[in-house]
Amino acid sequence: DVNIYIVQDDSLNAFVAGGLQMFIYTGLLQRAETPNQLSGVLAHEIGHIEGGHLVRTRDELRGASTTTILATILGVAAAVASGDARLGTAIAATGQDVALRNFLRYSRTQESAADQAAVRLLESTGQSAKGLNEFLTVLGDQEVLPESQQDPYMRSHPFSRDRTDAIMRHLQKSPYTDKPDNQAALAQHVRMRAKLAGFLDPTSRVLRAYPESDRSLPALYARAVAYHRQGKTAAANSALDALLALSPDDSYFHELKGQFLFERGDGPNAIKAYRKAVDHSAGEPLIVFAYARAVTNNAGLSEVKALIPLLEKALSRESDNGSGWRLLGTAYGKTGNMGEASLALAESEWLFGNAKLSALQAHRAQTQFKRGSSNWLRAEDLRLASERIMRARAERR
Repeated sequence: DVNIYIVQDDSLNAFVAGGLQMFIYTGLLQRAETPNQLSGVLAHEIGHIEGGHLVRTRDELRGASTTTILATILGVAAAVASGDARLGTAIAATGQDVALRNFLRYSRTQESAADQAAVRLLESTGQSAKGLNEFLTVLGDQEVLPESQQDPYMRSHPFSRDRTDAIMRHLQKSPYTDKPDNQAALAQHVRMRAKLAGFLDPTSRVLRAYPESDRSLPALYARAVAYHRQGKTAAANSALDALLALSPDDSYFHELKGQFLFERGDGPNAIKAYRKAVDHSAGEPLIVFAYARAVTNNAGLSEVKALIPLLEKALSRESDNGSGWRLLGTAYGKTGNMGEASLALAESEWLFGNAKLSALQAHRAQTQFKRGSSNWLRAEDLRLASERIMRARAERR
């Protein structure tokens, strides 16, 4: 029931807000050395949800879209690091630290309660709390730093040594204390960190951390991306070919190839690579959206028509993706279905928090549909909801 959003920011941070929504910074993902450390942080954040610590935050953000939450609290771009279509949801705002203080200031009592919940959740799923303790130790080391140099997690989640002492007492009696990470999960974790490094770190740092002498899958992954960012096409292709030789059916490697080709301006071959990624991923929505971007920019009418049911299926699985709805609207527009195009664009603008544009597109859609039809009613819902938000904003001004 919890929606998880990845926030492109190198700070050590994670928080829950706006109901059952968890926001995790890429900085936390990159600095978590094991899956168990990451599980410990997630369990702690779930403890805040379970403990009802978000009542004030929910009151402040009632009715806000995910985009609005990000704009209000973060002032940073919400994205995944893989270069897929969701990168288009980037938003800008200011006052990140102030917003974090206002919305996410938990008490030491709440922090201890969330730790207790985390320990219980980890124990019930057969996991060690050692990772959580290691993370808290890192936070404890930050206490001696000036507040301006502390990570946002420290400033919004007060720390006390009593918390690590309580977890240590649990570790002394838990049968799972020394349970190692699952090897498959560990391999995924290492791969994730390599991919994030490739996309987000300075390329010089990437190539030092993953030198040419390292022929492992994570190293090839990181170098392929870093070389692509540097414009070194031959080196990027060599690393990518080695990845595909190691794992020819990996949808994300085919997706990466599609991205490289698309960004180099080779639309037709990008479409072929993305199509393989779609096929191998069984229609993973984010891969479908990346494929759709290539098709709507480069393909003919027949391919665009064939894309529409694929996009609709992906959006049935991930209906809160504003970029996906925008791509669907573009595809419908190219095929001349203007009512469906306007309705999809109304959905997109609503998710991006653009109430005025959402209302405009919803009104356009209604002129194309029979009054009382399902599409007309959906457009009516969007129009009325958008107009309510516009009125509320006007009253606040």
